[in-house]
Amino acid sequence: MTQKTNWDVLVEDVSQSKAYNTILKNKVLFGIGTAMILILAVVLYGMIGGESDAPDFTLKDTGGNTFSLSDY
Repeated sequence: MTQKTNWDVLVEDVSQSKAYNTILKNKVLFGIGTAMILILAVVLYGMIGGESDAPDFTLKDTGGNTFSLSDY
């Protein structure tokens, strides 16, 4: 069994650090992308008039009573 030199330990630390940085960078980019999609969805929802009134309609329940949306 060969003993690890200081150089071998340093190379291992650097390679593990690069892998960690890559994973961290991917997580940050995913978070930024998700936030941008959510912001875009809210903006587009406001632009298309998402708060318009629902059309009035009338329905009967099982007891024969009539209910209309405009009653509420």
